[in-house]
Amino acid sequence: MRTELYRCFSPFFFVMMFVLLLPCASLATEQVETALSIEESDSLEVESLEGGGDAVWVTPPVLPTYVEVQLTLLRIARIDGPGERFPTTEIEAFLEADWIDHRLAYDPEKTGTEEEIFIGNDAEYELEQIWWPDIIIQNERHKREREDIELIIKPNGAVSYKERFFAIIPLDFDLHKFPFDSQQILIDLESFAWNDKSVIFKHGKHMTGLSDDLTLQEWEITHVGAELYDVHEARGEDGYSKLELQIMLTRHPWHYVKTIIIPLGIILFMLCTIVYCNLDKRIEFILIALLSLVAFHGIISDALPKLSSLIFLDVLILMGYLITMFALLESVIAQRMVASGNQGRAERMEQMNRKVFPYVFGLIICGGVLGYVI
Repeated sequence: MRTELYRCFSPFFFVMMFVLLLPCASLATEQVETALSIEESDSLEVESLEGGGDAVWVTPPVLPTYVEVQLTLLRIARIDGPGERFPTTEIEAFLEADWIDHRLAYDPEKTGTEEEIFIGNDAEYELEQIWWPDIIIQNERHKREREDIELIIKPNGAVSYKERFFAIIPLDFDLHKFPFDSQQILIDLESFAWNDKSVIFKHGKHMTGLSDDLTLQEWEITHVGAELYDVHEARGEDGYSKLELQIMLTRHPWHYVKTIIIPLGIILFMLCTIVYCNLDKRIEFILIALLSLVAFHGIISDALPKLSSLIFLDVLILMGYLITMFALLESVIAQRMVASGNQGRAERMEQMNRKVFPYVFGLIICGGVLGYVI
């Protein structure tokens, strides 16, 4: 009887044992794989600490790591004119960053060199093997174009990264006082991957600024400075260390004075003399002056800033249209008076306008200049 029961239940027993032991075997396999991966990572870390060349650093050497950053502006290739809706500037600059990573320290007697130097593609490859602060230009229009790269690692683990690059920087110019305006160019350097808990920027050994031979045709550089900030970005709640290069510019206005303001002033002077012309020829002069103003405005419109508010030159042009409208209206009324037989009344109105008009014109000019100053 027992033998028959054993024969009946033994297959069922073995099936149940297999079902119960299968999860245990799977769990044991996962634990073994985890232990092997931990052992492998530990061995990689040991190799890295011993100066292994194949190690890949993904964390800063210390928290935080202080990085000395220096940015030198070599050349400003162009600055978009005031007629551009989204102006930019193209720059050529030199970036230098220095930090210390003791994990990269080595014995110069074993390597036979006082410092390891990597240039070009070799420097890019080496940067992929070690940790670096991953510096970006936060406000660049497109990704900067690296021209030359140099990486130097010294025996004590001091790392020096140098780069010459080209970049396009958007401009946020206030053109309300154009062409007598002063503007500012800002170049913001940040770490893309590391917040201020991991990386903190410091001023470099040399002052961040401009090359000695940098010149601009339309602008004069009045001030150069660099400031360190702790900013918050939309990419995370933590702050990021930022180095901001500030370049103050003052525009040379003579080009716009001789090509826009002086010709426009001549047209306005022509309009002002209309009230002193004979009444029968006045409308012809008004039409000639008006056509000249419209044509001149159409020619210079592409060179003027595209703003919703008025600038100084817009005030001058608007003043020309107002003077034209006033002279035309006054001439039509005077001619209607003469035609209706009120010659004396028309002459009295003409005399009064000739006396009042210079004061009105002066008030308009003062208002335009005051609006520019304010």
